[in-house]
Amino acid sequence: MKPGINNSYNSLSDMEVDGKKYKFYSLKKAEANGLDGVSKLPKSLKVLLENLLRYEDDLSVTKNQIESIKTWLKEKKSKTEIAYRPARVLLQDYTGIPAVADLAAMREAVKKKNIFHHFSQIQFRHFYQKSQILQIYLPELNDQ
Repeated sequence: MKPGINNSYNSLSDMEVDGKKYKFYSLKKAEANGLDGVSKLPKSLKVLLENLLRYEDDLSVTKNQIESIKTWLKEKKSKTEIAYRPARVLLQDYTGIPAVADLAAMREAVKKKNIFHHFSQIQFRHFYQKSQILQIYLPELNDQ
């Protein structure tokens, strides 16, 4: 899925690695441009915030949803629903059994809610026995 068209907090940044240029959404820049205190967020909410900044388009991700992450700092709770589009999920799993059970439950829940027409696309991409890290591929909705 393509990033959103908005950049309300001017957080879109560039960096160069080995001569190749990359774009990313900087939480430091977002904080300097109005999202006060977000450096104090737990890492899990920083991941959510970066995802919201990346996909802000005023349709599926609004500035209000981004602000709700900042507001969470004050009350430690929020009733605002946010959009989250993970491309992959990494899990540490020593046996593989809990991850397989979670994956099966996730596929069934998606099937019941009819979120994906092709729920079978939720699948294992890689399983590295040595590193014991499981990567689950979640196709983007536009890939259907």
